[in-house]
Amino acid sequence: MRDRSRLVGAASAALILATAAAFGGDARSRLAYPAARKAAVVDDYNGVKVADPYRWLENPDDPETAAWVNQENALTRSLLDRPEREAIKKRLTELFDYPRLSVPVRRGDRYFYSRNTGLQNQSVLFVREGGGPQRVLIDPNALSPDGTVALHSTMPTRDGSLLAYTLSRSGSDREEIYVKDVATGKDLPDKLLWAKFTSLTWTPDKAGLYYQRFPVPGSVPAGDENYFGKVYYHRLGDPQQRDAMLFEKPTEKEVVIGGFVSYDGRWLVILPGKGASDKTEVWALDLKKPGAKPIPVFTGFENAYTVAEVVEGKLYARTDRDATLGRVIAVDLNRLSATNKDAPFVELVPQGKDTIQSASIIDKKLVLRHLRNASSALDVHALSGKVEKEIELPGIGSVGGISGVAGQ
Repeated sequence: MRDRSRLVGAASAALILATAAAFGGDARSRLAYPAARKAAVVDDYNGVKVADPYRWLENPDDPETAAWVNQENALTRSLLDRPEREAIKKRLTELFDYPRLSVPVRRGDRYFYSRNTGLQNQSVLFVREGGGPQRVLIDPNALSPDGTVALHSTMPTRDGSLLAYTLSRSGSDREEIYVKDVATGKDLPDKLLWAKFTSLTWTPDKAGLYYQRFPVPGSVPAGDENYFGKVYYHRLGDPQQRDAMLFEKPTEKEVVIGGFVSYDGRWLVILPGKGASDKTEVWALDLKKPGAKPIPVFTGFENAYTVAEVVEGKLYARTDRDATLGRVIAVDLNRLSATNKDAPFVELVPQGKDTIQSASIIDKKLVLRHLRNASSALDVHALSGKVEKEIELPGIGSVGGISGVAGQ
């Protein structure tokens, strides 16, 4: 994999060098960039004047903006469409033409995984019952003539009988949520719209699922339909307008909210993230208490928290809080209250010389993925944090995913 990446980089560099050579060694000095008009736009922020001469380019519907973009695109094409392009394209095609397989996910007696033969536009989702033959569950390539419908995310129920999945069309961030009967391969009538960057998580009884939804266009000021995500609960068979809103951050415009239900079915862990940063909050909703509201665990978007799981009321997470290389902590959710802002926690695995990239809980053990000398390393800890063993890997490389059941 590492050798292939170097070859891809070398091929890309070849186009840059060829372009530079064609323009006498310094391509930038010979390019005729389209002129951009400077407007007399100045903002006054408490006496500080800040010029913004190119603000007119923020209006995509302005003919002047469209003309400028077309000129920029024409300049780009004049470089990309050079004769060297076909040779580089041929070499890159050779490098990317290899089979790829995702880490299988086991639910009940079924295994779910995606496979790409090499040059397929979209990977195909397969399912296998026990040791039986594999069968295609979803082939996104068959959903559009040009292969631009993508399977974004999937989430099977714990017994593997149902599969929630999202589709994106033509590269849009917008996702459509569907539910499939795995045994028959047929979709249920449920179809949920206005989702984006959503995580899907089922209730233990398979009666419904939690997802993130954004405002319906026209129900908010123009542009705000892309902001103010909220967590909803959808009961299978109900129309979407009956879905119940469970969590929101009305003062945080750019919040994106993920989450999951703990393996024992008691806790809904809610993870609001701030924009494109890795800074998160952590909230928890006790699903065993009727009428309960989410309680804060960590708030303020000051640190990054990646929650591994909740085991017997304790939330385990990897965080960069006071540890730039990461550490693992635990919080007792049973001792928190609705007025909590920053939960007391215990450190289980302190920061070391290697970056802790992720923490997972498999069979009530902590499995940590480290970055060590630019490659992956895995070790297993007890839930107390004590190291039990290191998992021997077949060689130097990168671990792309870890899958397993948190507990019985």
